Amino acid sequence: MEGIVLAFVSAAVASGFGRHAAYLNPGNFEAVARDLFITYVLGVWASCAARASVALHLLEISASRSWQVVLWSVIASQLALGLATNITELVQCRPVEANWKYVEGAICFTPAQQVQYAYVFVGTNERLPRDGELWNMR
Repeated sequence: MEGIVLAFVSAAVASGFGRHAAYLNPGNFEAVARDLFITYVLGVWASCAARASVALHLLEISASRSWQVVLWSVIASQLALGLATNITELVQCRPVEANWKYVEGAICFTPAQQVQYAYVFVGTNERLPRDGELWNMR
């Protein structure tokens, strides 16, 4: 999964991502935005899969029931966060192409709705147990 994400990031860089807007061809803006949109949709799963993988490996060495409950909760929350993030990204603009190009009559989230989405996602993701919290649980 991460290889696919890196391929889209590379495509965005090749199209001009990272350069000042004054040096970009206007036609490249759409390609960069499309590649970054795909990167974000897939990148969420790469990140969630990494966290879930660590939790699955810890399940192999954990003996206590409390550890198992916490670790299965982390795995379930990663699945839920990945789904919620992708659903939100895909319904953020209708039609979906409006996320990376101008579409006449497109309906997108307002800036206030985008801030609320970011607040909920970051707040939920930040509240997952961190390494130090997991090792201190007994």
